[in-house]
Amino acid sequence: MLALKGADVIVLPTNWPEGAESSPDFLTRARAWENRVYVLAANRVGIERGRRFIGRSQIVAPTGVILCEAGPEEETILYADLDLSIARQKRIVIEPGEWELDTFSGRRPDLYGRLVEPV
Repeated sequence: MLALKGADVIVLPTNWPEGAESSPDFLTRARAWENRVYVLAANRVGIERGRRFIGRSQIVAPTGVILCEAGPEEETILYADLDLSIARQKRIVIEPGEWELDTFSGRRPDLYGRLVEPV
């Protein structure tokens, strides 16, 4: 919904504990790619109240490429230059005129209402 409303960047504060290692491996990249937006995932790191958090905060490009990633143990600040014009290109052209994908044209946000309404 955020991408459909024009977001170029989505910031995702997370609490990925041990056992959630697939989240920074796959989820951030998939969400960035399928929505053609930058995803900035900020995760906790270290141990708090007996629970270990896996760190690995990321900045992911609309292409699904990880621009930078924090380590699993230390606190850090991530930096990246973002070209917002890339996030505004919702059409993926693999072979011009032969293999193109408009990531938003087939979406039906009119059917999303129940997914985004408060409970």
